[in-house]
Amino acid sequence: MGKLLLAAACLFLIPTVSHAQEPVPDPIAAKITAAKDAFYAERDKAEEVLLAALARKEAAAKQTGDIKTIETVRAETEAFRKEGTLPKSVPLTTYNTSMKTARTKLENVYLATIKTYTQADKIEEAKELQAELIKLQQAIPNDPAPGPAANKNPTPGNFKGQSLRVLTFNIRHAAGENGLQRVADVIKSVDADLVALQFVDRNVGRSGKVDQAAELAKLTKLDFSEFGNNLKFGGGEFGNAIISRWPIKSFKHHLLPSPGGGEPRGLSAAVIELPNKTELHFWCLGLDRNDKNQRASLDYVTKLAAALPNQPIVLGGQLEEKPDHKIILELSKYWGRTTPFQPLKGQIDYLMYRPANRFQVLKPEALASDKFEFMPVWGELRVK
Repeated sequence: MGKLLLAAACLFLIPTVSHAQEPVPDPIAAKITAAKDAFYAERDKAEEVLLAALARKEAAAKQTGDIKTIETVRAETEAFRKEGTLPKSVPLTTYNTSMKTARTKLENVYLATIKTYTQADKIEEAKELQAELIKLQQAIPNDPAPGPAANKNPTPGNFKGQSLRVLTFNIRHAAGENGLQRVADVIKSVDADLVALQFVDRNVGRSGKVDQAAELAKLTKLDFSEFGNNLKFGGGEFGNAIISRWPIKSFKHHLLPSPGGGEPRGLSAAVIELPNKTELHFWCLGLDRNDKNQRASLDYVTKLAAALPNQPIVLGGQLEEKPDHKIILELSKYWGRTTPFQPLKGQIDYLMYRPANRFQVLKPEALASDKFEFMPVWGELRVK
């Protein structure tokens, strides 16, 4: 069953527990988890009802020999299953009502919990929960409108801008049979507009002395690419790459500080001119596991971002740590995350953005393929 964009936009932060001791059950967290589980159940029921309506529509068309309707309903069914795109050929009143009711129930649990925190003088906890609720209210329309366009871009209020699909992927120099083609197939499978790649070869012997970024741009029919060199290797270069559907107005590669030694890592920074003429800063980042290097790199990236206070930035990269790690939590203080609807097992790859008021999350982080050593993660945003 395709995960609906409307439901997938619930962005929640689950409190972490120490692994050094037996976790203590948190009744408040359990209450919110139960509310989310109830939301998932209501969502699944609404999906089943809508699919049943589509099946009846197709059956009726078969009885009358209406080939055009059969093809339309089948296409809508596939789009609904894969991407959650709402169909036009059947009434949506029941579905919309069910989703609105499920949303309201979930909101009520959050509001009651915020009140509980406030009465207990846990103001910071209340503020964090309130921020989550605001994201929920922005991301899930109160009255989801019918039709694919409305579902793909569920804009609250007057939030208008350019939607873009972003993928981050450590391609491990496209090792293996048909490596580049397999990577290209992943990029095409999510119809990515912007791609941040790590562990990319350029003119390296082990990968056939090809410019992998340029070759992937050709294979995916994305017109623009840039490569950022981290180190000389194997007769060529090894580093990051950015691939874009839209023109890259400028590009700069920053070698990150590495006081702890080890293999150099980098931040590739491109300025993309979007179709609506907005200039978007698109960054590709790769960190390593060394604590000193992580800290120094984080400080470096934070300073770069602080120099662009009101300009939209999207960051994609392999950050080498799981969501509850201190580095990811600290980054999350300054960056919005396209947090997945359900946790991605073993996740160390992320999509982030800033400032928050320039973006809306249309589709949170999701796994683009499970056929690779590293995790290709993608999501969809709107920037204004």
